[in-house]
Amino acid sequence: MRDKLIEEMLKEVYGPRKGAEEEISGDPLKEYITGVIIPQRCRKVEENPDSEITISMGENFLADDDIIDNEFMVPTPSELDPKMRPRSFGVSFVVRGIKPSFRICVTWGRYVRDQGKDGKIWRRRPYYCITKQISVTEKTKKFQLYERDDGKISLLIRKIQRNDEYSIIVVNMVNDLNIEKCHGKALTEASIFQPSIRIKLGNDTQLAPLPYHRKGGEILHFLYRKKPV
Repeated sequence: MRDKLIEEMLKEVYGPRKGAEEEISGDPLKEYITGVIIPQRCRKVEENPDSEITISMGENFLADDDIIDNEFMVPTPSELDPKMRPRSFGVSFVVRGIKPSFRICVTWGRYVRDQGKDGKIWRRRPYYCITKQISVTEKTKKFQLYERDDGKISLLIRKIQRNDEYSIIVVNMVNDLNIEKCHGKALTEASIFQPSIRIKLGNDTQLAPLPYHRKGGEILHFLYRKKPV
């Protein structure tokens, strides 16, 4: 019973409720309150304290929370604004070895306005991309998951070498789709819904616990010493 309730709750707030190619009458941006990535060009405009209006600033605009690494931007979620949707989605993990390798499967959906039997509807289009074996030897890599006339969806992979034994891998999915007005129908059609990132490590790569070096790390290491990664 509990599992069923959790499943229904996820469908309600995250979606999709009616399958991979669902059709809904309401705007998905209002129907689903989580699991949405808006284009990274959209920025908040503070016209008043209750404003939820965003604006497209163009591809050359950088906010204070954006990091430039090897000529492309890696957004970080430091805009502490509960009303602003995220512009990227990702996962990080620690591996042993200097040259980690893995494959990545990324899935997501987009909604387009269409004509249904009983009037206008929003139709979901599912997408996926499975990479070949990736060997991370340099600090940063970039892959295009989607590239068409309406823009790009990028996958950014960063390696942070801690020492000769451990590396931290950061994988980010970034919405680089084109948009002029960041509100209404245009924002819904340029947003990414229900993104997921799955990673399969190579045979020569092992997942590892995060090396502790901060105060209190020894206590956490002791508490979780028998917990599998």
